Amino acid sequence: MSVKSLKPQELEKLLQSGEDYCLIDVRSPREYNREHISGSELHPLGSLDAKRIKESLAGRTPVIICETQERSAVAANSLSSAGIDTALLEGGMRAWAKSGLPVERQEEGGACSVISVERQVRIGAGLIVLAGSLLGLLVDPLYTVIPLFVGFGLVFAGVTGWCGMGLLLAKMPWNR
Repeated sequence: MSVKSLKPQELEKLLQSGEDYCLIDVRSPREYNREHISGSELHPLGSLDAKRIKESLAGRTPVIICETQERSAVAANSLSSAGIDTALLEGGMRAWAKSGLPVERQEEGGACSVISVERQVRIGAGLIVLAGSLLGLLVDPLYTVIPLFVGFGLVFAGVTGWCGMGLLLAKMPWNR
């Protein structure tokens, strides 16, 4: 099965034309509640069930949405492997909002103070690098392997678009 990429303006035109698309948002509930595209369905990546989605499509084409497109690419590949032709929103919600397209937002407070998975990865990686560096300086130089490993992981994530830490954090209870 195939995965098609749609620019925000292309998706907006398709939605306005009445074509049968199903918007599937794979971000965390907090991110979704903060802002989302009207009519999108929440299916967090950590609990994505391709079989259930396939049964609910009824001939519609799913368009996968996340914050920046990284999680949606993982979800789209998963659905494609399950035999579902899929599309994804190029650039994610950031590109959609930056294009000035309509979003539904929750009032200030509550879920608006959520930290996105992407920011959680930055915070986590930074803390691990800081701790490993301090341990390397103060305890044993062998601990410098920790920041080297995290640095390698960040480069790998940047080059491939696959971030193990992000996928792990997406499955954490506070992101469900």
